[in-house]
Parts: sequence; structure tokens; C-alpha cells
Amino acid sequence: MAGGSDVATPESVGRQQFDELLDPSFDATHYAHELVRRRDTSLELKADKISSIMNDLCTTRDALDARLRAIVLGTHEQILEQVLGVASVDVTLEQVEDQVREIKQYMHALRTKIRVPYEQALEYTNQARNLQLATQHVRATSKFMQLVRRLGVQIPEGEGRPDYALAALTLVDIERLVASSDLCGIDVVDRALAMEVAPRRQQTMDEANEMLIGGMRRQHQSDVGSGLQILFNLGVISNAVDTRIQASITALHTLVAGRIDPRALHAGVREHNARATAIDGRDMVGIDSILWTRLEDMIDAVLSSGLEVRVLERVLQRKRDVLRVDARTDGMRVDASYLDVVAAQLGDRVLALWWALAVDTITAEIRSACDESSVVRQILTNSYPRLVQLFLPRLEPLLAARLGGVISVRNAESSVASVLAADGEIGYASDFDLAQSPNVQYSDWGMRVLWTRLLSVFEAEYVSKAASRMDDSVTRCFPAPPPAGLVDAQSTWSQRHNTKRDELTAVNTVPNRKLVASVVRSVGTELEMAKSDARLCAMVARAAARAIASFVAVTKDRLASVMSNPQVVDPCAASAHPLTRSVIGLINCVEALRVGVAELCQPNEQPLTASAQAVLCTCRDELQTFIDAQSDVLLSAADRAISSALLDVEDPSLWSRAEHALQWLQTQVLEPLDTRPSRRIHLMTDSYLTLFVHTVCATMPLTEATKLRLASELPQLEFACSQAASTVGVRVTGDAYKSVRQMRPLLFMSACDLAQVLGDKSAEWSSVSELDLLNHVVCRVATEGAGVVPHELLECSRREWLGCVAGSAFVESASVCRNSEMQHLWDTRDLSVSCRAVIHECLNRMLKLKLADDLSALRESACRSLITEAQSTFPEFNFVPTKLQTQKFVSHVGDKGDIISSSTDPLWIRTTLPTSRAVLVPTVYTQWQNPRMLPILWTWPVVIEKLVGGADLMTAGLVVPKSGLPVLTKGSLVAVCAHGEMAARAVGVMAVDTREIREVVGAKGKAVLVVHTYKDWLWEAGSKDEPPEIPVDSVEEAGVEESAAVEDTTAGVDTTDAIEGAIEELSVQDAAESESTAAVHVTPAEMDALLMTSLKQVMATVLDEKHTGEQLPIAASTLFSTYMLPNAPRNAELDIKKSSFKKLAKFLKAMEKHGLLGLKDIRGETHIKSLNWKHADLSTYTPYAKAKRVEKAEGAPAVKTQKGNMIGLEELLRVPPALRPLFDDVGGEPESGYMTRQQARSVLETYIKKHNLVDLRNPRNIRVDHLVCDGLLTKDEIAKLTFYPRDKLQQRLQDRMTLCTRLTIPGSPSVVRQGRPPFVDILCEKKMGNKVVTRAIGLEVYGVDPAMLAKELRVACASSTSVDPIPGKKTVSVLVQGHQVKIMTKLLHARGLPADLLKVTDKSGKSKK
Repeated sequence: MAGGSDVATPESVGRQQFDELLDPSFDATHYAHELVRRRDTSLELKADKISSIMNDLCTTRDALDARLRAIVLGTHEQILEQVLGVASVDVTLEQVEDQVREIKQYMHALRTKIRVPYEQALEYTNQARNLQLATQHVRATSKFMQLVRRLGVQIPEGEGRPDYALAALTLVDIERLVASSDLCGIDVVDRALAMEVAPRRQQTMDEANEMLIGGMRRQHQSDVGSGLQILFNLGVISNAVDTRIQASITALHTLVAGRIDPRALHAGVREHNARATAIDGRDMVGIDSILWTRLEDMIDAVLSSGLEVRVLERVLQRKRDVLRVDARTDGMRVDASYLDVVAAQLGDRVLALWWALAVDTITAEIRSACDESSVVRQILTNSYPRLVQLFLPRLEPLLAARLGGVISVRNAESSVASVLAADGEIGYASDFDLAQSPNVQYSDWGMRVLWTRLLSVFEAEYVSKAASRMDDSVTRCFPAPPPAGLVDAQSTWSQRHNTKRDELTAVNTVPNRKLVASVVRSVGTELEMAKSDARLCAMVARAAARAIASFVAVTKDRLASVMSNPQVVDPCAASAHPLTRSVIGLINCVEALRVGVAELCQPNEQPLTASAQAVLCTCRDELQTFIDAQSDVLLSAADRAISSALLDVEDPSLWSRAEHALQWLQTQVLEPLDTRPSRRIHLMTDSYLTLFVHTVCATMPLTEATKLRLASELPQLEFACSQAASTVGVRVTGDAYKSVRQMRPLLFMSACDLAQVLGDKSAEWSSVSELDLLNHVVCRVATEGAGVVPHELLECSRREWLGCVAGSAFVESASVCRNSEMQHLWDTRDLSVSCRAVIHECLNRMLKLKLADDLSALRESACRSLITEAQSTFPEFNFVPTKLQTQKFVSHVGDKGDIISSSTDPLWIRTTLPTSRAVLVPTVYTQWQNPRMLPILWTWPVVIEKLVGGADLMTAGLVVPKSGLPVLTKGSLVAVCAHGEMAARAVGVMAVDTREIREVVGAKGKAVLVVHTYKDWLWEAGSKDEPPEIPVDSVEEAGVEESAAVEDTTAGVDTTDAIEGAIEELSVQDAAESESTAAVHVTPAEMDALLMTSLKQVMATVLDEKHTGEQLPIAASTLFSTYMLPNAPRNAELDIKKSSFKKLAKFLKAMEKHGLLGLKDIRGETHIKSLNWKHADLSTYTPYAKAKRVEKAEGAPAVKTQKGNMIGLEELLRVPPALRPLFDDVGGEPESGYMTRQQARSVLETYIKKHNLVDLRNPRNIRVDHLVCDGLLTKDEIAKLTFYPRDKLQQRLQDRMTLCTRLTIPGSPSVVRQGRPPFVDILCEKKMGNKVVTRAIGLEVYGVDPAMLAKELRVACASSTSVDPIPGKKTVSVLVQGHQVKIMTKLLHARGLPADLLKVTDKSGKSKK
């Protein structure tokens, strides 16, 4: 405030200064003084200013009063209301205080009533607790004294025998009791601990250590085990074992310390040589001898110590006890070996720990010696194989894991892992072993540690030096080139002495053979030194391969330098170039090296390791490839020159050029060359003959001049080729040479004779190639005046035709022929097709040959005679042709005869059949005109296809009518028709008598030998009509017996395996599936779809996700036979052979790849381990309704077995071939071929009565005749006996007959099997421990479904079951847990199996349920 104008209004003063005036610490005097001081401090203005200040104060006071008055008036009513409220609150608070006061008084009285009983109870509780503690101490002290007394009994002070093992357990119990009960401080306890427990504990420890140390030294496992038992009971086994390891390492270090120190080695040499007495110094030694001797002592010390530790580990591994685990593991008890306990605490097995420390000790000594002396390092490096032999086989008991050596629980040490990562060339291969110790491999942990820490350094240095030595031997073969001055001097000398520079270069180019041999010796020496170690040998072999590769590289460079001159390999040059011999010399050097390497690869008394042999074999093959490539350059040059000369047939100098090139090939290449390219020379010389004939015959008309040229020059070419080939030991007798020899007669044939030869395709010319025949046929065209040569016929140039004849290398342009059709044939590179087309065109141009031209007409008398013969032989023949013709034929098997034809079709064949008689055989055309002319046999349509292909009709392929087969003898003519048809498809002769065909199912052998079939060459010679539709009702309908319904139509093929497979399938098919219908042709794609659908149906309906888990894995054969076959679509037959997969395993692998299932190989058999029900194909698949079975399902619950439902067994006898004359004599053999024993007796009795064979003097004896002797008696009996007892003869008859059994399963046709019926084996046996299982084997024979039986057993026995295949047999076993013989027998009896078919064997030793 500077003046009056600055005086504030009451509102502003109140706003600005009220807070300061209302401050509790406000001092009016001080405020006034400050106010005056701030206004003005001059003395002159004080009086005036004070009055102004007072006015301001008064104004401020008035403003404050006015403000207070306004506040009081405005809040008066509110203050009054608050005062009233405060008064009411005071009253309420007073009432609350009164009530609280009363509650406190009540609580005080209540506390007084409770305190006294509580204090008394608390006092009693403390007394009880103290009493309990005192009791526990007393009990603990009592137990302690009992344990002390027990300890005194176990370790008596007198002469008693102490039991330290039990004493150790007692000591542990005492220690635990003292620690848990806090008995320290009790006088009797302290005194007992000091006087009795402590001495005995020390005595026990001393005894345990003495037994352990003594047992390890003596290799006495019993003592070691006793000591370990004591230490284990004391709980200090890990510490004790660790102490023994450290003590052993300390002792080993004491033995080896300083043994191979260089100073000590020199001192040993001086000491030994000072004692030498020999004058010539034979008994003096060097430092290497002392070094190896001391190393051997070190290894012996390691072995001795290691064997002690190995005994310790073996005992630790065998000793087992129940370990008491801490209470925090809920009292779990684990059965483990002592070795597991020690390894868990020490970090590894005992021998592994000791070996690592021992190797470190030896490594430290050897490295220290090598660091101090380079001589020691050089000795150990140069003799690294001896260093390996030093450790092996001495340390084999410690290193071989398979012999109980070092085994580590660690995966690998860090150092080993680093070496493995760096060693990529060889590595630790599992097959790397050592010759000294076959049981030791580098993959063993002990050997890895030894190699990693000690041997690896010396190995690397040894391999490096070996590689250097081999490289030096290679370098000596190729010395450095001479300096420039020496080259100039050689040039001057050569000019002065008239010597060619190339001759000097040739001498300097080829290395010396002795130096090449030194390379082989060097490689062999290095490998021989290293072959005791597979790894080292492989590394040396690789180094040798690199050295040989460098030799080949230098040789290749020199060859390239020499052959850069084109005159070196020019066969047409006037004189041979000197460097040609240099090329041969270089190739011979590589050949010498290859021979040496090949000798190293051959096994000897001590062959190289497999890895080294593989490297050397690869090196040998590469050398051979190089030699072949370089030799091929020379041979190709000669081949081009000779071929070029032979192609220019119009050049007068043809023969001189070819002869000069052949001479160069022989003298300059083949004679000096060490290798023998026999195969290439054989092909070359063989091709020259053919090429010469081709070029002459194919390009020039075959005139007399051409014939004379061939007659003169061809022998000269043969002689020159034979001389060149004889150099390498080859005779010119190849296919082309033989072809030329066979073609020579063709040169002098007429066109008609040539066409006849080619038309008949005689075997004499079958080996001649089509190209050769083409040349000669075209030459015949020129000879006969057609006026064309081959290239004109093909509308191409002469040079282009020569290119086609000689090979693609001589074709000058892509477009060979101007004829579009022939050009297409040439573009496809199918020369044979081209040749056939040209041959056909040539033959048509020359002769227009037709089959009718070779036919000759029969005279009328001959026709009448033929018709009479046909009508007498075949009464049903009623077709009389108007005109007949005949011609001769020769079949593909050499049979000859005549063909009698009408104007359109061949009708008859007159030939000699296998029955050795000439007969008249009708063709299928004649049989179609007379369906009843020949007896008819039916077969399946698929078999017809096999017959057309050339097969004979097998017995198993016949379809038997209801009335049976017609009676036909062996050699009778017969027509073969497809089932359900009458049109003949084949004509043949019977191979057997139909009366001998008793059964079709199971029969073997041929029934009909086919002579002529539909769609063969004879049929093609006619009108080629298809078989007509002949009504079947006009003849007997071919109904099929149920027992002969062979669904596998391949049974008619001439393949025994296919027939047996079809018959084996027949024995297990249901009657409902054995319908006698013709086989339906199914394509592979359709069969694949059926298999896929059946598998989906099985997964969706039978093997569903809810009930199949316990049945997996399922055998693949069980899945197909038990599940897929019964669940196939209606009227569909599954045949895996008709699918594109051909095998069940391939189908299942395809389904696994598709994702429907998973496979697993169990004991060599494929099993289904999983099924994918969540596959997308199953989510969209809709199951179809399953076809109803004729008989009730076998999976129904067990019911009472009726007599009519039992499986029927009937013993039958079958007549063998030796007895058939006897039975035929009386007609006693039934049509089925089987009879009972009573029927057999009746037949023999009938025969005896018919021929009056009863002895009149003794009716019990029978006089033997020729049939009885042949069928029933032996050779000795025939010579001695005239009469034979009747009863023995009856028994002999039944013994000689084949025993069979007729098996009748309800709902299925009867089946006759040879021999006695097989038993169903029910075996009860023990498996692991006391586990008992019951299994049934052989159920499939009697139609019992193993899977369904297993399901019933699972329900009836309340036990798990399984269906498992039996290895090596085509059957399965049904297994159920427990002794379930009675239940299994009952279920099988309910399925119709009689008791005499069940064979029960009980090996369990338990009572039956």
C-alpha cells in the first residue's frame, strides 16, 4: 500500500487478509510494526502515515464486524439445531456408557468363575506332558540299552564269532535313536556310547574295509560282497567306494609317476648298456626299448588296479537290498542294486569314474614326457599302431563293454562330444573294431575316453606322416620338368644327332614302372601296419585314395597334353606317331597301379578291414573307369576310321584304308596295351563284318560283280579282324558273324525260294536279324528287276540309308525319310518295326504271296474216302463240304501233318497224337457244325484263356456235371467248352481215364492234352468267325456238383501252386458261398474298390472304436479272412490276386499311406496296430446291410448241444493204385472211391470166394494168387509163401489202403481228408511267474471262428483273451487268462466238437476250475 488511493475495500481486505488475522499466532503489535515498516521508513512521514494506518485498521475492523454479523445472522438457526442435536447425542452416549459398564461388571464375574478351573486344567496338562516326555526318554533309554546289549551279542568281546553285517544295522539303529530322541546328556547313554558303541563301530568299519580291500586284491567276490554289505548297512557305502577309487588312483599315480621321464629313460639306457657284455653290442638297447618296456609296466599296473575296481563294480551290481527311503516319500520302498545307489551319489558307475581318472593319470605322464622330449613324441607317433597294441588286448577286460568292461551312465563327455562333432571324415562307426581285440569297439565308452584324451593326437600325426610318405612315392613317379636351358640343350642334341624331339618327349612323359610299383608297395606297407585298427586303417586307406587320385590327375594332364596333337591318335596316318606309345605307356602305368590296388583288395590270411577294403575297391573301380575311358579314345578313333572306310564301298581304296587302320589298331594299340578290352574288340570286329555286308548289299544291286566282290573281300576282312581280335584273345564268333554265315546261302536263292523261307519262318533262319533279312530281300528286289534299291524304296538318300544301317552316329539330318509313314517309324527309333514294314512291302512287290497258292485240291476219290473215314470215326458227323483242299504244316513244337480245308475254313487235321497213332482231328469250325461229334468236357471261362495261351487242361479245372464225367479212355478225342456253352473252344486228347478222376477238388495232373484251340494259327487261317451260340437245352445241361465248384478259375492253368491255392480255399468256404455259377470277370480297379469298401464296412460295423481297443494288434491274415471276407458286399467275392495290389501286404501298406490304419511288424508278420475311425472316408461312409447267413452265427451264447448238431467223423479207406486191379476184378470199388473197413473186408472175401482161394486143409489160410501177391505181399513173402492167414491178410489189406476221414460240419458239405482228423489242442500252462493261461489251437479245420470264440470266452470267464498267429503255421491260437479248460471244453462241445477231438494238456500244476 503506497498511498490513500491504494486503500482496499472491506470485501477485498477480507478476501486478502482474513486468513492472516484469524491465525492463532496473530500478534497485533507485531502486525502493526510490520505494517508501518512496509509503508514507509522515513521519520518525516511517520506522523501522517500513522493516522492513515489507523484509519485503515478501523476500516478493516468495521469490515470484519460486518462480516461476522452477517455470518452469525445467516447461520443462527443452523447453529441452534446443531446444538440441540449435540445435546441428544450426549444423552445417548451416557446411556451407552451405563450399559457398557454393566457388561464389564458381568464379564468380570464370569471370568472369575472360569479362571480357576482353567488354571487347574492347564496345570494338569503340563504335568501330563512332562510325564509323557519322561516316559519317552525312559523308553528310548531302554531301547538304547537293548540295542547296546544286542550290539554286544553281535560283536562279543571274547572268543565269539562277530556278525558285523547285523552289527552294522544295529549301529545305524542306535545312531538314529540317539539323534531322534535327544539322549545326549544322559549319563548311562553317554557312557555306553563312549565305551561300547564307538569301539564296536570302529571295529566294524575296520573289518569292512579290510574285507573290501582284501577281496579286491584277491578277486574274491564273496569277501567284497560281505564288506559292501556291512558298509551299506552302515550307510557309508558311497563314501567308502569313493575312498577306494581315490586310493587306487593315488597308488597308480605313485607307480607311474616319472617312469617315462626323458631323463629317467636316458638313465635307464645308460644303466642297461653299462651291464652289457657282448662284444658286438647285441645286448645294448636304445631309448625306444626302455620306453616301450616302461609303458608295458604302466599298462600292467593299470590292468591290475582296474581288475580290482571291476570286481568291486560287479559285486555292487549283483548285490541288491530294499532301500529305506526318506519319510518324505510316503514310505516308498525301491528294489535297486548297490551300484545304482553309488552311481546316483557319485554321478557315474564305479569303473567309469576310475577309468577316467586312470586315463588322465597316464595321459598326464605321456604328454609330459612328449613335451620335454621330441624323441619320445616321435617314437610314439611313428609307432602309433604299436601304441594301440600296447593297450589292447591287455586292457580288453576293462575296455570291452560286452565283457563287463567300462560302461558309463552318462550319454557322453563334453570332450568326447566335441571330438565327435569335429571328426566328420571317419567318426565312431559301430563296425570299427580292432584285430587284437574283436570284443572292443571304438563305440565303447572306455575306448572313446582313451582315444579322446590320449590316442587321438598320435593318430592324427601318424596318418599325416603316412599320407606324406605315400604322396612322396607318387611325386617321385613324376619328377619336375627340366629347366629351360636343359630343354634347349636337348633340342640342340636332337638336331645334331638327327633325333626327333617327340621321341625325347615320349621318354620323359611315361614314368618308370619301378616307381609305379613303389607307390603300390608304399600303400600296402602303410595299410599292413594299420590294419590292426579298423579306424586307423580306414583313415590310411582314404589317404592312399587321395594319393592315387593325384597320380591319376597328373597322368590325365599328361595324356591331355600329348593327345592335343591330332596325329597321335590318327590311324590313317602314313606312319605311327612316337607319342602314341607314350599314351599307351601312361595307360599301362595306371593299369599297373590298378592291378596293385586290386591285389590289396583281395582277402588273404589277415585281410584288411571292411571300411578300408571298401575305399580300395572304390579306388580300383575308378582306376578301371579311367583306363576304360582312355582306351576307348584310342579304340573309338580306330573304329571310326575302319567304319568310315567300310562305308565308302564305291571307293577303290576301301580295302587298303581299312587294312591300314586295322594294322594300326593291332600294332600300336592292342599289342603294347596291358589291359585287354576283349568285349569292345569283340563287338568292333563283329560289327565290321556285318557293316561290310550291309553296305555292299544294301547299296548296290546284287549282280554277279557284287557277288564276286563279296566272295573275295569278305574272307580278307574276316582274316584281318581275326588277327586283331586274337591279340586280345577273342575269336570272331559273335552273333553278327554267325548271322553273316547264315545269310551266305540266301545270296544265291531265287526270289521265290527266299520268300518261301521268310514266309515259313524256319528255325534255320530264326537267329538272323530283321535288318539283315531286309537287306537281302531288297537286294532280291533289285535282282528280280524291280529297279529299286533300299533308299529308293524308303524315299531317302543313300547316305541317310547308310546311317540307318551303321547306326545313329552317321545320320546327317533329323529327317531321314521323305515318306511320312516311314519317317514316323524312324522317329520312334523302333528299327524292327521299320524292318518288318519294309519286308512286308518287298514281299508283296516280289511275289504277292497268298496262302491259297500253296493249297492243292483233293481228288474226288480222296474226298469220298475222307468223308467215309470221318463218318465211321465220328457217327454224329453230318456236314459234307463240296470242295476240299490240303496242305502240309509244321507246328511250333515240331509236329508235322496235313491240314484239310474247305474253300473258307480248315476242317480237319491229320497228325500223329501222343498216343502214337495217326488220327483225324476235327477243328473248332467242324465241331461248331456238329456239336455232338466229340464228347464234351466243361471248364471255367478264365481257364479257356489259359488254354488259348498254350496250356493244357488240368484236372482241377474241370466242371463236373450232375450226371458225372463221361466215360472216356486215355487217348480219346474230346472237345472243351466253356461252362454253360456248347461251342467248342479247344480240341484235345484225354491224358487220363475219366474213371480215375474220383474228385476234382484237390486233384493234380493234366486231364486233356490240347491239340487245337480257338484263336490259334489254324483258326486264323480260316474265316476267323467267333464261336456260335448253340442252345444248351438241346444237350445235357452242365450242372456242377457242390463239392467241385472251384471258384478260383485259375485252377485249370498248368501251375501246381495255383491249383493247390484254389483247392485250399475251397475247404474253408461256406456252402452258401459255393454256388455253381460261372466266374464273373472283375477288373483290378473294381477289385481294389471292393477291398476298400470291405475294409470300411469292417471298421464301421465290426471293429468299431468302442470295442476294438483290446483286440489290437490284429494279424493281417486274420483281418482279411475273419473280418473282410464275411463283410464283403452282397454277391461279391474278394480275391487279392485279382486286384492291382496282388498281395495283402501291399494293400495294407496302401491303406496305411491313405491314413485308414497303422501297421507293425511282429515276429516277421504284419499286424494292424491301430485303426483311424476319424478318417474323412469313414465320416462320409454309409454301411450297407450285411448278407444273411444260411446258418446261425457262431457267436451266439452257448446252448445245449443236440445230437444232430455234432460234427460227424467217419473213418474211410481209399484204394491205392497197387490194389485197384484186385478191386476192379470183383467190382467192389464204389464210385466215390472211398469205403468203410467192413466194405473192404467184404471185397476181399468176395475175391477169395470168386477165385476159390481158401485152403481146404485149413480154411483160415488163403492161397495167394498174382493179384494178392502184387498188392499185399512183399518180394520176400512172394518168394517164400504159398498160403497166408486170412485175418492177417485182411489186416494187411486195410493197412495198405489209404486212411481217410469224412468230416461233416452241420450246414456245410462233407469233406474227405487224408489221414486221421487233427486234434484241437487245449493247452493250459504257466507263463511268467505264476501266471496261468489256457489256449486252443487248430479250430479253423472244424469251422470255429477264433475271434468269436475269444469273445465268448471273454464273457464266460471274465478274463482277457487274444487271438495270436502261430509262427511257421497257417493257424492261430485262442488264448484266455487263467485255468479255463472246463469252460473252453464246454463251449467247443456246444459248437459240435466231440470229446474225442479235444486233446487237453495241463502243464499248470493247479487244480481245475
